[in-house]
Amino acid sequence: MAGAGTPVNVEIVIREIDGFEVRGFVDDFGNFVPLQPIPTPEPTETPEPTPTPTPTETPTPTPTETTTPTPTETP
Repeated sequence: MAGAGTPVNVEIVIREIDGFEVRGFVDDFGNFVPLQPIPTPEPTETPEPTPTPTPTETPTPTPTETTTPTPTETP
């Protein structure tokens, strides 16, 4: 005879949680109940994002005055 709260005649299912296979069963309300501790995944190092280079201002060329030659009269 089973006591209160003891699952009887339940189907054991395997679910993948956080990349690990965990054995458990589905209760009367449809919730998964694990029968073993759920392992926590080891944290992976995230690569630091490379900083985006700040655009450098290109100096605008200052317009230079061009002198037009004055025509000289030829004798």
